[in-house]
Amino acid sequence: MNYKIWFMAGLFALPCSRQLCAQDSAEMKLGIEGLFRLADENYGVTVNRYDNELALLTDLLDAGNTKLAADLGMVNARINVIYSFFKMKYLTHAL
Repeated sequence: MNYKIWFMAGLFALPCSRQLCAQDSAEMKLGIEGLFRLADENYGVTVNRYDNELALLTDLLDAGNTKLAADLGMVNARINVIYSFFKMKYLTHAL
């Protein structure tokens, strides 16, 4: 069973140590940052193609939706990193 995918979907927490969960959150954030950059670049290319009448409006809408989804994923990844940090602080009674 791939727990990492379930964790990213928010279905349940990973069965791992506290430090590993925090590291996984940070690694996921790095991966999602790459997806965010690619979606942003794709949107720019699609807008340019649409302006030059080489792409349809549906292509532009699809690129916009992909960019919004990547932006939402980026915000969720940041929240997961902060949540993991404070969860570790709480569990170690350092909060």
